[in-house]
Amino acid sequence: MTKSEIIAEAGRLKAASEKSVMEYEAKSAHLVVLINKHLEARTDIYSLIGQDNLSMMRDNHLNHTKFMTAVMKNFNPQVLVETILWVLRAYKSHGFFLGYWDVQLNGWLGILTAELSMEAGAEILPFYQWMLSYIPHLDKLSSETPGTE
Repeated sequence: MTKSEIIAEAGRLKAASEKSVMEYEAKSAHLVVLINKHLEARTDIYSLIGQDNLSMMRDNHLNHTKFMTAVMKNFNPQVLVETILWVLRAYKSHGFFLGYWDVQLNGWLGILTAELSMEAGAEILPFYQWMLSYIPHLDKLSSETPGTE
């Protein structure tokens, strides 16, 4: 898939309501604690993030909730895709492996399902499901030389 096709697919996501985004934002600190515990409990964590990257992983989770809040407040599919491409490039250059995003996003899906109201979950979970389903395509694009996407 091309970047333009992925951006078009992201454009099909329905913006979350202000109420749902506010709930997500209000719970974000707690959600970060939960995702950190979830991933740090894995016996294979270092095969996902490389050695000495726990702090970087934790920072990623904190930044992730801030980014997702901003994206959902002012939804722009191009910003979503471009930022994910940048994140993949940056974190892979520090030793993170593709499998990390699959595990992380599945972890977010479980945590958000448990922690968000049904209304907020129905509006926010599609963003995570979309990211999970498009990570292989985004990873491929992130590995290409910039400008050839």
